Order: sequence, then C-alpha cells, then structure tokens
Amino acid sequence: PAHHLRPAPGDMASPPPPSPPPSPLPEGFKQIVSGTAAGFASTLVVHPLDTVRTRIQTAEISGVKFAGAFDCAAKTWRHEGWRAFYKGLASPLAASGVYKAVIFATYHSALGRIAPASGTGPPGIPSVMLAAGVAGGVNSFVVTPVELVRNNLMVQYGRRGAGGGRRAGSYAGAGDVVRRTVAESGVLGLWRGAASTFLRDSFGVAVWFGTFEGSQRHLCPALGLAGMPGLLFSGVVGGFGFWAAAFPLDTIKSLIQVGSHGSEGTGPSAIRTLMGNLYRSGGIRRLYRGFGVAVLRGLPSSAITFAVQRKVREAMG
Repeated sequence: PAHHLRPAPGDMASPPPPSPPPSPLPEGFKQIVSGTAAGFASTLVVHPLDTVRTRIQTAEISGVKFAGAFDCAAKTWRHEGWRAFYKGLASPLAASGVYKAVIFATYHSALGRIAPASGTGPPGIPSVMLAAGVAGGVNSFVVTPVELVRNNLMVQYGRRGAGGGRRAGSYAGAGDVVRRTVAESGVLGLWRGAASTFLRDSFGVAVWFGTFEGSQRHLCPALGLAGMPGLLFSGVVGGFGFWAAAFPLDTIKSLIQVGSHGSEGTGPSAIRTLMGNLYRSGGIRRLYRGFGVAVLRGLPSSAITFAVQRKVREAMG
C-alpha cells in the first residue's frame, strides 16, 4: 500500500540552512575597506594608460607632438623605457584607496539620507545620481593634490639632461613637486585646479553610478547577464558614462594643473575661458583629445573597481 512506502531521501523536507550571524562591523567601515581594496586594484592595472592620456592632453606644454595614443606609447617606450609608464605612481597608488573609500562611504551615507531604505524596492536612479554627485564632490578635495603631483611628473619627458644628470627645471619626484609647489604658491597651491576637479567629479561620478545602476537593473536582465559577468559589464558601461560626461573638464583640469590655463586664475571664469579657447582652437575634438585612451583606461578600471568593491563588501558580511 502507498502508506507503507518511505519517501525517497530527496523528497524529505530538510530544514533551511541557518542564516549567517549579522556582521558586528559597522557599514561605514565595510564601505571604507572595500573601497580601499578597489582603489588599489584599479590603479595598479591602469596607471600606464593614465600616463599616456595625460601626455596627450598636455602636449602643447611639453612641446612633444603625438599622432595618437599608440604614437605616444611608442615614443615613451623608445625614449624612456617601461618605467616611464609608471611615473607619478606613488602618489595615486597611496591615495587611490583613500579616495575610493571616500567615494563609496560618502555615497552610502548620502544615499541613506536622500532615499532611506524601505520595502518598496531600490532607490531610484535620480537618487543614486544625486548621492553619487555628493560623493564625487567631496572626493574632489582629496584627489586634487594627488593629481597635481601625478600630472606634473607624468608630463616630464626624457631621462637625463646634457651632462647625464636630471634635466634643469624637472622634478626629482613627488616630494619635490610638493616642496616646490608650496614654496611658490603656499599650501593651497597643492589644490590648484580644485574647481575644475570638483565639477568633473561631482558631475562625472553622478553619471558613473547612475549608468552602472541603470545597467544592473535594465541592461543586464535584458541581456541575460548575472553575477560577475553582469557586474563587470555594468562597470564597463559606467566607466564609459563617466568619461563621456567628464572628459572635457578633465582636459581643462590637467592643463590648469601643469601650468597652462589660458587666463589668470583657476576658478569658474578661468574654466570658461579655457574651454572657449580650446573649442575655438580645435572644436569638440580638441576637448576630447585623448578620449580613446581615457576610455581604454576607464572601462577596465571601472569594472575592476565595482567588482572588487562588491566582492570585498560581500565577504565582510
């Protein structure tokens, strides 16, 4: 009779696995640690492309002309060797963890205030972008002196002067850039280009997070992407969004920081003047010169950043 049959082992109801205990670590700390790991990973991978991008953007100052990204990379390799691609690495590597931690921790805090968690679903994309814009603006004050040091080292060409020593006027390293900038302009000189960096990062990071979240919610389901492939794909989409939105301001920021700003000062009026000068000299193509390198650098950087941050954050419970 049927009531004498034992249920197969696979049919027996088993209790659900116990849920892991809640992590005792505060959420802000998790965001800081995961953002730091993401910053280190992305910077180590993409710094050579940063060097090429910055050299192309500031070619008028150096007097070295390039036919494009590959020409810049080839000339750098031929005349200076592979180490030249890592000029200025120390300061962005040391700071990359800091400012990625600032971005993710500030974003999490701002989003919690703009769109408090509820049971009705994730916050809307406008709320995501607003919180990300706040995070980018805060981060700009951290990243400005780091990029000033990095950019001034990146645009130095050649190995040695005529007598085999360091070229006259060139910097000996990051510490030398800091020392000479402070001597010439005071401590606030390290924040040269802060206004353009603020505009770049508040606008750019808003688009970065907005396009990432939009891809996660809409593009990935439509394409059948989930898990790590979906995370990496959305990171690529976000990286393209950031640079498409922010690149003209990044060009202006780079020129201001290495000493060519086309007008007195570095504030909003100088930014408008420089943007107008660049547009008149070469149109929209001049504002986006070096964009290909930025995208080549930005897409893997963004994918690595979001993937590492998410996975480290998940591992912390």
